[in-house]
Amino acid sequence: MHKLASLFLTATLIAAPALAKDAKPENPNKKVCRRDMETGSIIPTSVCHTRAEWAAIDQAHSKEAAGFANTAQEHGNRSPLQ
Repeated sequence: MHKLASLFLTATLIAAPALAKDAKPENPNKKVCRRDMETGSIIPTSVCHTRAEWAAIDQAHSKEAAGFANTAQEHGNRSPLQ
């Protein structure tokens, strides 16, 4: 659930700059911090990476989410363990 929420937050953060037409090119080496809430905790933490690292993390999460969707389709939206 935590990864899915991160994925949706990431997609929103990626889409917002893409919608700005007059935005300057972004520096891929600039450090960007995001607030993250671990499952079962009420205390958010800050996680910092460069924009390039965040892009790689976001891409990996997107692939993982697509894999979950494909697995659900293959198993008729049932858990593969059932």
